[in-house]
Amino acid sequence: LAAKSRTAQERMVDVVDALKRAVGRSALSAAQVMEVMFELGYEAVDLSTDSEVDSKLQANEKIERTLDEEGVAYYAYKSAYGEVVDAASLMRAMERDGFVKAKDVVDCYADAASDIEAMIVSGEVIATQNAGSHNEVSLFPRRGRYLVRVSGDVASADEDSSAVRVTRDVRD
Repeated sequence: LAAKSRTAQERMVDVVDALKRAVGRSALSAAQVMEVMFELGYEAVDLSTDSEVDSKLQANEKIERTLDEEGVAYYAYKSAYGEVVDAASLMRAMERDGFVKAKDVVDCYADAASDIEAMIVSGEVIATQNAGSHNEVSLFPRRGRYLVRVSGDVASADEDSSAVRVTRDVRD
């Protein structure tokens, strides 16, 4: 589909997704947005000429649009936790607030989803599915080690790893 045959809403959604994926970078000019969109396989949108999409972005609370001293527009995606830029700052935010909703932090930086998964698997955080919405997950800092007694089926454990080898499936 040509860019002009798509609606302004469709084009804006692609731009927002590209800005979301470029999180962690500084604000992007219209030309840089086009480059990121091209790299991601999107049909590029030229925000310097597409005033309809530019207006929609200005109205979008998740997008920050600033002008430099020469009047050139720059665009950036605003996550709910702007201070979260890596796993350590994610953990600090959880400890400060008591918990965070995964949907509010998954778009804070490029590897946030994999860091969240690693924190859940390692036991650093407890993930709970909210009763009202099966898609909404809250993350709670564990605040200390969580020890679990494993039956006598442990074959070996590595000192430098959190992995344990067992002789049978102990999940039942």
